[in-house]
Amino acid sequence: MSEARLAMGAAGEAAALAALQRQGYRLLHRNLRLGRLGELDLVMQEGSVLVFVEVKAKILGERQLGGRDNVTWAKQRKLVDLATAYMQSHANRPGSPKHSGARFDVVEVVYADGTLKNPQVVVLKDAFRPGD
Repeated sequence: MSEARLAMGAAGEAAALAALQRQGYRLLHRNLRLGRLGELDLVMQEGSVLVFVEVKAKILGERQLGGRDNVTWAKQRKLVDLATAYMQSHANRPGSPKHSGARFDVVEVVYADGTLKNPQVVVLKDAFRPGD
């Protein structure tokens, strides 16, 4: 992956995190690697709900699908597998907060140009459900 794409991804995650925190989400983990399964962009808590957040960043005018559309069925399946592994290994540890449920949000971060300034952030709550 190019340095420019890595920079955009990191900036997108930072913008998404800031937007979610302004909405009252609490950060539990960022870029959490779960072995060979892969990585969760953000694991957050909103009230008593555990939220797995997938961040999609792009520059306006790029030929890409929108945030939610870019989370394909295969990516959804991978996120469900990651969330399951997370809940088995992290969420049930002694002292971990209890959650009333879990959901998957997608955050789309769009930049006007390569300067990566003034992002437009759209939070898609409950963007998909396992088995959809």
